Amino acid sequence: MHYYLAMTSKCNLLCKYCYGKTTEDFLTEEEKENYDLDLPADMNFKIDELKKFASYDKDFELTFYGGEPLMKIEEIKQIMDTIPAKTFMLQTNGQFLHKLPSEYMNKIHTILVSLDGTREHTNERRGNKVYEKIIQNLNLIRENEFTGEIIARMTVDETSDVYENVVSLLENKEFKFSSVHWQLDAQFWRADYFERDFNGWAITKYNPKVKKLIEWWIQEMKTKGIVHKIYPFLGILESIRARELQSYRASELPVMKCGSGFSLLGIQTNGKVAACPITAGYKPFYMGDIRTSTLKDVEANKIYPDNTCSTCEILDICGGRCLYANKTKLWGQKGFDETCDTIFFLVNQLKTKMPEIDKLIENKKIKKEDFEYLKYNGCEIIP
Repeated sequence: MHYYLAMTSKCNLLCKYCYGKTTEDFLTEEEKENYDLDLPADMNFKIDELKKFASYDKDFELTFYGGEPLMKIEEIKQIMDTIPAKTFMLQTNGQFLHKLPSEYMNKIHTILVSLDGTREHTNERRGNKVYEKIIQNLNLIRENEFTGEIIARMTVDETSDVYENVVSLLENKEFKFSSVHWQLDAQFWRADYFERDFNGWAITKYNPKVKKLIEWWIQEMKTKGIVHKIYPFLGILESIRARELQSYRASELPVMKCGSGFSLLGIQTNGKVAACPITAGYKPFYMGDIRTSTLKDVEANKIYPDNTCSTCEILDICGGRCLYANKTKLWGQKGFDETCDTIFFLVNQLKTKMPEIDKLIENKKIKKEDFEYLKYNGCEIIP
């Protein structure tokens, strides 16, 4: 099982689409009953309690998460010294990467670092000189012999050109990223829907740039023999191919492509095990507690998307998009459907490229193995 451990809810940045929106959103009185509004800012359980919980799972994998986890470096070191996890991963804003000693950094399997593409766009959305510090720190850890995967984790909204920003990271001359994935800033807050024209932007700006990005991706395969690791593309293509190889049984429960609810879970600062790592304090997602639950207890409480998507023609490819969005519908059904339209577009564009990809594999320009990736590593396969 893969667990995202929230070291703290504190963060040293005030990104416009994250902490910058928390003061603008609202909950109804009824909805407040669904949230732990007094969730502690920092972990309130002992590392030995986490060790005992981890002992139930021979495949225990742990990602350090926050807020900003590297604000808790001493605790990270203690956990790595104490818990024999199968793998350690890290999701970070990259500002403190230079502070974790190499003897610990080099035990980490994968780093997901949050930046949004070009220098200008990242600094505008995340803060002055954030991009420069990330690049400096990433080059430093590579110099100090970190060999793991470094994934650029982007947030995409109406200020973003997804084509320009993804390509800028994959062709970056200052630092070579292993891979890229992005998440749409959609359906995580309620109030912002009424202040945006998400659907208009998606149709006129986002979808055309996704199409352009796919065409660039295929062209790189043709001319250079390179399959860039763009996670939404890799994961969706895998699902399309699986559908072609075997018929989908409609009676099976859909699962989220990111793993939320069944394979990738969160451990909150209060010790609660939750179905999704990013939905801190959302009580309907609680599946157990590290102090009192075993792996079997948690597995017995797996959470699946509701029946909103049960008749969808791409359910087996998409899985229901985002578990939190699926359950809460913060943008209402209309906003949910508008977001789904972007996924339909992405899936259909990739379907049209399957014959070209298969031909390139047949002609040994690229290999099937080039499309392999580590599942449930925190990437949103469905943006």
